Formats: sequence, structure tokens, C-alpha cells
Amino acid sequence: MPSTPEELRSLDVEIARVVFKIKRLYGFDGQPWDGVDDFPQYIPSGKPWHGHQIDARTLPWFSRDIAAAWTVVERLREIGMGIVIGNEPDGWEVEITTTETLYQQGYRGCYSRHAPIAEAICRAALAVFARAAEPGQGK
Repeated sequence: MPSTPEELRSLDVEIARVVFKIKRLYGFDGQPWDGVDDFPQYIPSGKPWHGHQIDARTLPWFSRDIAAAWTVVERLREIGMGIVIGNEPDGWEVEITTTETLYQQGYRGCYSRHAPIAEAICRAALAVFARAAEPGQGK
């Protein structure tokens, strides 16, 4: 069953928080984002809105836009994960693998199959982080 636009936007927010460590989301008025509008804002530096609103950017549509989803792939590669993407008749397959070092930090590989591809990438990425211990904590 296809995901609703609300589910996809929630997925985008989780990607921002978990994968990119974006802590603060704002509405257009600079107040904390209330989850209602589709265009939460963030400050890339992580600084507060006051005095930095000129740097505000709209949160990307990671789960709907392949260019934005590809930034998730690049982030996973930066931290040492391997990604294999394949096309199957019933959706896109995304497999994420980890190195021994990442495994010792609690990260586990995962597999996801969804359509469209951007959603598959996001769901696989969140699955990896959901299984992980805090980096540096070890097991």
C-alpha cells in the first residue's frame, strides 16, 4: 500500500533528525515547527533561528525526491556504509552493509524493498540507525 503524503513527510523529518542530526525545525514564522505545514525550515549550522533566519532552508523531500534521497546515500557512504540498489518487479531493493568497525558500534546492515526508490532509500537508512547503538558507545 502506498504511503500517504503525511507518512512521507514524517519519514523526511526522521531522516533529518536521525541521519543528518538536525535538531531544530522551524515554521515560516521562526517558531518551533508544529508538524502541520509541509515546509519545515532548518538552519544548516544548527544555530538558533534568531539572527540566523537568513540561512534557513526548507527541509528536503528525502522520501519523494531522488536527488534529496541521494544525499542520504552519500551520508551513509561518508560514515562507511555500503549501499546496493536494485530494481525488482515489485519495487526497489536497497541493501545497506556495514564495516566491522561500524558493526562493533552497534550498526547492523539491513534490507528494504519499496517503491518509489527515494522512499526505499529512506526506510533502509532509518532501519540501520534504529538498530544501532549510539556511535562510539560500542557493545
